[in-house]
Amino acid sequence: PSTEILINGGFEMGNLTGWGICDLFNASTNGVKSNSSNFSFLGFQYGSRTGSFYYVGGTSNSSDYISQTFSTIVGNLYLVTFAGLSAVNGSA
Repeated sequence: PSTEILINGGFEMGNLTGWGICDLFNASTNGVKSNSSNFSFLGFQYGSRTGSFYYVGGTSNSSDYISQTFSTIVGNLYLVTFAGLSAVNGSA
């Protein structure tokens, strides 16, 4: 059985609850988006891999990051997965 140990791991709260963010340049495109927002950037249409929400970070000339800490038990195995996409000059 799998147990979600991240808070809001898939952004399904529609916000960044549980996540810390470092956005040095205050990018206007940052944030959690819904699939219905039809968000596009540099000619690429974004959408979630699963669920209804996804995170968009950075700009074409700067990056940012999100982070979250969580407790583990020594000796237990954990699987952490994520999907990433980089759109540069309109290509993905």
